[in-house]
Amino acid sequence: MKLIRKSAPFLNFLKMGVNAGRGAGVICVVVGAFLVVLGAAVLINFTATFQFILSRKVVLSSTAQGFPIWRDVSDHLDTKTAWYFFNLTNPEEFMQGTQPILQEVGPFWYKTILKKINIEFLDNKTVTFEEHREFEFDAENSVLPNTTRITMINVPVMSALQRLKPLGYFARLAVDPVIKAAIADQQLTANYSVAELTYDGVYNNLVALSKIKEGFLEAIFALNSKDNKKGKFGFGVDKHDPTTFNMFTGGTGVMDLNRIYSINHKHVLSMWPNIENTTCNIVDGTFGYLRPPMNESNEQKVYIPDMCRPVTIRYEKDVNTNGIRLRRFILGKENFYNREAEPANACYDEIYREPSGVAEAGPCKQGAPILLSMPHFMHADPSFSEKVIGMNADPERHTFIMDHEPMTGMTVTVRGRLQANFRVTQLDCLDGEKLPELLMPLFWQELYVEAGPGIVAFLHKVLSYPGLAKIALIIVLLLGIIISIIGAGFLMNHSRRTRQTEQLNPTKYHKMATQEATRKPELDQLV
Repeated sequence: MKLIRKSAPFLNFLKMGVNAGRGAGVICVVVGAFLVVLGAAVLINFTATFQFILSRKVVLSSTAQGFPIWRDVSDHLDTKTAWYFFNLTNPEEFMQGTQPILQEVGPFWYKTILKKINIEFLDNKTVTFEEHREFEFDAENSVLPNTTRITMINVPVMSALQRLKPLGYFARLAVDPVIKAAIADQQLTANYSVAELTYDGVYNNLVALSKIKEGFLEAIFALNSKDNKKGKFGFGVDKHDPTTFNMFTGGTGVMDLNRIYSINHKHVLSMWPNIENTTCNIVDGTFGYLRPPMNESNEQKVYIPDMCRPVTIRYEKDVNTNGIRLRRFILGKENFYNREAEPANACYDEIYREPSGVAEAGPCKQGAPILLSMPHFMHADPSFSEKVIGMNADPERHTFIMDHEPMTGMTVTVRGRLQANFRVTQLDCLDGEKLPELLMPLFWQELYVEAGPGIVAFLHKVLSYPGLAKIALIIVLLLGIIISIIGAGFLMNHSRRTRQTEQLNPTKYHKMATQEATRKPELDQLV
């Protein structure tokens, strides 16, 4: 008994250690189980969780990581424009009714600088801004200098004369003298430099007169100021004008990200005819260079300013650029179907009712008889290319493409390719009585956008995040399992030590001895 009493402090210490081991075991099991459940839950729902986090990161704001890229696009992406003109090689014969022979001349490259200014974020989760464009001729990458001369039809003169045709006798009697005075020294074909046809422009009395719809004083100013672009003809002259946009930031929902709401403060335009079951005048669609993140949808509505309308681009295939998987979208031929093939296109096929393959653009081109198509009438009705010589459609060179990185929604590559055509009809002056009636290709244009090294490096970095996150979650899961096993070991060890302690506990044995002594007299009496 004396020995047991002396060993009591040691046994108490051992008991404390056993209890501490039990507490540590419980903590380890709880923490380990929590880590296992957390890691497993996030791994199982990883895509949804990552998309939720990413969708919050891409919302546009002045403090967003992508704001500088959005504001100064050309500082981060290579943006330029190529012009390919169709040179009319037989103008005299064409005037006599002969089939036109066209020679493609180009590309003439222009560096395109896009900047957004006067940016204002509004309470309705939209942003309003002005987009300014500057163009600089890139002689190094162009095939010829921009002084190269191109022969084509005289677009301002032909446009003016065609507008006169539907007028009544008295209306023509009033305007004929003005028009004839303006075209007295002009012909139905003309020779221009590339610089004049693009952004520099060339003065034309008829263009100046057309400003009368903006006001009498505006027309007088254009007529008396030959250096002012308001009186100039050129296919890119008006590209210098700033455009005011209002678009959604994604704050109302990630699917609204980059969607345009209004252009020059108009959500509903007035240029297209209002036809039942069509929405042609409603501004809709995105700019195309940003999609909702982690979106695998197979179509996207993109607003094309040169067409004054949205178009639908559709998924074609996956491609690989700089080691990055991209989803390629192309401009489908259904965007150029006529009203019989696609009733929703009726408002873009109201004036001329041409076969499928072209879309009217006159309402947004000052009323000129301009129709847009894919380059070289690709995918268009054969009747268009059969009336001119020189069309050679090539899907590799002429397809309108956009390549998106699907996880971030960023656009890495754009090759926006469209062709402008003029509807030629016979005229009763300037020797236009024998003109063949056809669609005359004027030029086709390519908007070139390519992500710069900084964007590519950024995408590689961002695309590594999911893999790293999954590795981290697996580590958390394994760590939770290990901690749980350690905790279970603590508990098992506690159970074993508890049994050992009970065997050495003097209090317990003293109590047992007392009980035994008490029971002995009882047993003796029974005996």
